Amino acid sequence: MSNIPFDWAKGLKKESDSRIAKAQKSRESDPEWKNRIIKNLPKPKLDGKLDEIKELVKSLSQHQIAEKLGVTQGAISYFMKHHSIQARPKHIWTNRDPNKQREINQKISLALRGNNNWVSNNDYPNKEEQKLIGFFQRRNLPFKYVGDGSFKIDGKNPDFICEEKKVVIEFFGELWHPVEDEKERIIFFKERGWNCLVIWGRETGILGGKRISKLEYRLYDKISNWLAGLPPAFST
Repeated sequence: MSNIPFDWAKGLKKESDSRIAKAQKSRESDPEWKNRIIKNLPKPKLDGKLDEIKELVKSLSQHQIAEKLGVTQGAISYFMKHHSIQARPKHIWTNRDPNKQREINQKISLALRGNNNWVSNNDYPNKEEQKLIGFFQRRNLPFKYVGDGSFKIDGKNPDFICEEKKVVIEFFGELWHPVEDEKERIIFFKERGWNCLVIWGRETGILGGKRISKLEYRLYDKISNWLAGLPPAFST
C-alpha cells in the first residue's frame, strides 16, 4: 500500500509543479474524464428504490432520505437528479419543531444583543437580499440595507430600514424562521418605536428577472398598503 499522503497535492499549482501540470493537461485533452470517474465510482444500493424515493421526497429532505436508506446525501442528490426527481425543500421546514427553532433563535439573539462590535463574516447581502435591493431601487422605496450587522436596535439587526421614518423591513427565509417569528419580530420593534413589515422568501419569487412578474406587483402593493396604513408621517 502506498505511503503517499492523501493531501500531497494541497497548495500545489500547475504553474509550479510538473505533476499537477501534467494532470491538468490530461484532463483538458479528455473532456469526458469527469463523467468516466463518476461512472466508475462504487454505486450505492439504490436499485429498485425509485418508487420509494419518489414517495419519500414528498415529506422528507434529501438528508432525511439518505439517513433512512443508509446512503450519503450526495448519492441521493445524484440519484434524484439522474431520475429527474424534483426536490421539495419546503417540506423540510414544515416538519421542523417550532419550539426547538425558537430556542435556537433566542440563543443567537441573546448572544448578539448589546454586542455593538459584532459584524458577520458571511457574504452580505445574499442573493435574495440583492433581489430586494434591486426591487426597492426600481420602485423608489426608501429602504437601506443594513443586514450586514451595521445597524442594530436593542441588539437586534434588521435587514432594511428607513431611519428617517423609523420603519423596518425584515426578510425571512423559511429555512431559518418558523411562522411564529413574524409576530414576535413586529412586536419587538414596535415596543422600541419602530414599525416593522416581514417579507417571506416565497413572496420574492423571481424578482430581478427580465420580466416584471405578478409577484412583484403583489409585493409592491403589500408594502404600499402597509406604509399607507401607518401614521401620516410615515406615508410615502
